[in-house]
Amino acid sequence: MLMRMPEPPVTGGEIYYSRLREYLKVRFAGVENISWQTKPYKGPLRYVIGSVLKNLSLLKHLKSIDSGTIILEDAADSHDLFLFNAATRVLRGILGKRIYIVPVVHHLDSPLIKKQMLKKLKLIEEGIFFNSSDGIVVNSEFTKGFVKDALRREIETVTAYPGLNVSGLGKNLEVKPKCNGIHLLFVGYVTSRKGVDTLIMAFEILVKRMKQDKLVLHIAGDLTRDANFSQQIKDYSDEVGLAEKVIFHGRVGNRELEELYCSSDVFVFPSIWEGFGMVLAEAASYGMPIVATDAGAIPYLVKDGINGLLVPPRDAEKLAQAIERLASSPTLRAQFGKANRRLAREFDWDESFSKVARLLEKLDSN
Repeated sequence: MLMRMPEPPVTGGEIYYSRLREYLKVRFAGVENISWQTKPYKGPLRYVIGSVLKNLSLLKHLKSIDSGTIILEDAADSHDLFLFNAATRVLRGILGKRIYIVPVVHHLDSPLIKKQMLKKLKLIEEGIFFNSSDGIVVNSEFTKGFVKDALRREIETVTAYPGLNVSGLGKNLEVKPKCNGIHLLFVGYVTSRKGVDTLIMAFEILVKRMKQDKLVLHIAGDLTRDANFSQQIKDYSDEVGLAEKVIFHGRVGNRELEELYCSSDVFVFPSIWEGFGMVLAEAASYGMPIVATDAGAIPYLVKDGINGLLVPPRDAEKLAQAIERLASSPTLRAQFGKANRRLAREFDWDESFSKVARLLEKLDSN
């Protein structure tokens, strides 16, 4: 497994890979992981040089890899692996080894890139990366569509949704702890892609213009992924007088996160792009009504008016209106919460990963 896998895993993707590794250890003779830390972006030239050097450094492992090995890769590291994949397909024939490549895809970077030249380069990189593979695993049908657009030949692609075995399912969550006001919860990296800036602006509208002065906003997530952005958000909250109503928890442990889920009333997730949105499924398992954007794969999980409310990304006004609608209606919150508990039961780790195992066994039998 060529995947960056910190311990303990925190993000949805990290939890997914960690769970997948443990599942495969039971099904296959040996499972090893090669992990590395991605260096920060410091301009196009250093990016290209660093990418090439990482690809070359990984190629040295090929000589020691046994025949009958399947390499699982994190598609988020396609820049560190696209040359490795292409070279592996050539060298495995020369070395006479059965070595197969299977990327695991949570989301693609190319749809997020606005500069046309960089976008074209990323599309080329992703094209080489995917077309050099022998099978592909995606986390949603939405992501599968983007991957298929990059393919120039038939490659078996399986959809393995994240599971929720360690979520709120099975816990007694019928009665939430009593607390003053309506508590909103956001969970995720505090970055622009997650729409936290839009969330703060919407919250300002709610408190100051809509006079929803009983609202409290909890933001749980790593503040160091984009430290400058996080500081700007915190400074802005202070400047507009929201410091006492916006609580930045930073990165939290499982127990504290569970307490936040159980004691909050509405889950808000204004992300501008998601390949799946595992945190939405997690919030659903705690019976939380959801306000989210209609971006990326989110509408596959959150159905507007059924288990949550959807708004356009980067629209603070409509986000505020949707939150106000839920904050003002205990009946609607309860209705959406029950629908989300039913939704969460559809996700199971073992069922999803059995699809991955079948793909790998099929390749191994070739």
